[in-house]
Amino acid sequence: MPLVSIIIPVYKVELYIEDCIQSVIDQTYENLDIILVDDCGGDASVSIAESLLASSARKWRVIRHDTNRGLSAARNTGVEYAMGQYIYFLDSDDYIAPSCISIMCEAALRYKVPIIVGCGVVLLMPDGTVEPIWKDNSVDLYEQDPFRAFLRLEHNYTAWHRLIDLDSYKRCGVSFREGILHEDVIWSYQLARTGLRICSAPGSCLYYYRQREDSIMSMDVNNPRRYYAHLETMRLFYKDLVDEEWNRDSDFRNRYATLFHEAINRIMKRKELSMRQRCKSVKSLLQEFNHIIPEIQTTYLRMKKFVKLSRCMPACIAYHLAALL
Repeated sequence: MPLVSIIIPVYKVELYIEDCIQSVIDQTYENLDIILVDDCGGDASVSIAESLLASSARKWRVIRHDTNRGLSAARNTGVEYAMGQYIYFLDSDDYIAPSCISIMCEAALRYKVPIIVGCGVVLLMPDGTVEPIWKDNSVDLYEQDPFRAFLRLEHNYTAWHRLIDLDSYKRCGVSFREGILHEDVIWSYQLARTGLRICSAPGSCLYYYRQREDSIMSMDVNNPRRYYAHLETMRLFYKDLVDEEWNRDSDFRNRYATLFHEAINRIMKRKELSMRQRCKSVKSLLQEFNHIIPEIQTTYLRMKKFVKLSRCMPACIAYHLAALL
């Protein structure tokens, strides 16, 4: 039974931390190294977790930050202090089924790959209802190229609910980028690019992802912070992969087209900006991501017309006219 380090960043989750910690204590898998990273939330979250763990037979530690540094930094700190053969990221407002780690380890021993992507992700709504949101197939993922599986969205691209061989992870040099939203997307992209093989652990209702009204994922999709995080993801895809001529690959083109169209939609829905300001943002986007691939050509050319027409007429009229020409 290899040692598994469960890394739990803790920040302002006193309403939810008990469910999280109790779910770890209740694991059927025995050989756990529980790491709490105190990210200075200033509430009772860490005290509640310590009280629960102190009355259990589990091995646990608290690593404390001097100041609040964010989720990415907390995860990186957890990796730094991990002693297990494997690491497993668990968000402190979520919880896992009792058999979760056992099932993940069984897949690791069976397939002998560095990364096991967990199945059975369940969305836990504020009203207490649940809805399955992600199911994976271990055989399909095992037989696929990790990066192509990522491009096709054939596995969950979150950091949580993955069992990762710690030595392999450290050797590949990937870490969480601090100071951005949706750090999981960039992290999982970089991890997929390393070529480390993956499989998934079969099972249902293993990871309960809590949808909170005050969470990052509940933030307005048109919030500027989410747009800039989205833009950073586009830059990573575009600059890395176009240079390597992935623009000829259909998997890349489809994924890039999705990002491009979402970026355009986010700009045009930003009601706090005038149409003229939105036009400038579109122009900047077109200049930065100027490689036309078939999947974005229609939208790309329409947006170019919009920018050009806006020089001689109100931007709101130019936008509607560009769609007709």
